[in-house]
Amino acid sequence: MASRILIIDDDEDFRVALNDRLSRKGYEIYEAGSSAQALATIKKCGIDLILLDLQLGDEDGLDLLDQLKKVEDTFEVIMITGYGSIQAAVEAMRRGVGDFIQKDYGLSDLEARIEKVLELFQLKLQRQRQNDKDSKTIIGKNPIFTECLGNARRLAKTDTTVLITGETGTGKEVFARHIHYSGLRAEKPFVVINCANLSENLLEDDLFGHEPGAYTDAVKQRRGKVALAEKGTLFLDEIGEVPLGLQSKLLRFIETKTYSRVGSDRDCKADVRIITATNRDLKLAIEKKIFREDLYYRLNIFPILLPSIRTRRDDIKLYVNHFLQDLTHSSPLSDFSISEEAMMLLEEYPWPGNIREIYNVIERAKILSKSGVITRDQLPIEIRNPQNNNGSQSSKKPTDLKSAMDNIQRETIEEALTITKGNQTEAANLLRISRTQLYRILKDYDEKGILVDKRIRTYPIAF
Repeated sequence: MASRILIIDDDEDFRVALNDRLSRKGYEIYEAGSSAQALATIKKCGIDLILLDLQLGDEDGLDLLDQLKKVEDTFEVIMITGYGSIQAAVEAMRRGVGDFIQKDYGLSDLEARIEKVLELFQLKLQRQRQNDKDSKTIIGKNPIFTECLGNARRLAKTDTTVLITGETGTGKEVFARHIHYSGLRAEKPFVVINCANLSENLLEDDLFGHEPGAYTDAVKQRRGKVALAEKGTLFLDEIGEVPLGLQSKLLRFIETKTYSRVGSDRDCKADVRIITATNRDLKLAIEKKIFREDLYYRLNIFPILLPSIRTRRDDIKLYVNHFLQDLTHSSPLSDFSISEEAMMLLEEYPWPGNIREIYNVIERAKILSKSGVITRDQLPIEIRNPQNNNGSQSSKKPTDLKSAMDNIQRETIEEALTITKGNQTEAANLLRISRTQLYRILKDYDEKGILVDKRIRTYPIAF
């Protein structure tokens, strides 16, 4: 769809010339010679860019801009004037004008400015759409979850480093995006780097970039993700997978905001906010000497532990209905519903893949459903027959005393960790065992692949 440009200028000859020139470039052009015409146009047309004369006869262009923004504020502005001054340019920028140009600069220069401003405008719209989509996915009434969401909203107003932990599929990247796009750096880049499955050399190059000659095939300079995130947010996903040898360089960057490209000894500066995420127990990684303790404390300034969906079962139905509605838009059927039996099975299932698994199950069921009603038959076998769900926390009761005792122990530990909000020391006191005993039990569960909601975090002081 062609970008829509509104030319507001009392010089009709200038408007006609500019209209003719920009129309040939494929833009959809509207004209206004007064504030009244401009206001009428902005109300009925979705304008992307306004070319605004600083002086409209006896009217002030900046005053008109304020009026236009009260009607609609999703457009960019280039101020055009024949009487340019530094003071006027500063005031225009202060009021949200994207660029400022004098008429005698020539139409070719103006076209280049228009292209640049519209490019930035489209990026801004894309980021806003992504933020809106992410925000709709952040749903839930569970108290633990709403506390996480409240902390995320507080963090959006700061530049504090954040560590988001939680099982796979709990929405760690969605939360990171929400913090960024709701915050001080929302207009700047949100850059993601997945630290898993990359060698130390490849990850360092991806982070910091390289100079020509750094490698055999390095023929030109490459900017790393740190440089691309300038003034924005760098999201380091799977931070627990960073090789030990690279952790010292990452720590230096976080502490000093300086880094060196591979093959260079010259320091570069970067102004970025750091948000990290992991599904690993970093404290255990520190004990195993595969993660630096000093790096952990630099990252763990404000931790957010996202709860697993099985600890917030009251939210399962919310996600199912949300994904049903969301996926309906891509289906020839006008509406989707789900049977009571199918919903009951979904609410009882332990969801080891968390929210991501719910989405996948609903998408699959939607494809299989021919009537627009999702029934038991469209659900995966592990959900239809929970007794066959080996290793999961199904509702099937054990038939022997040892299994029953093991279940009681696991459920009691989970409850204690929930009550103490992940504080293992307090949980151990509540259980009347030592913290070492609790740690060994949790470690044993890990090694056996038993699903336990380990709320291992230290709560920071609230803002």
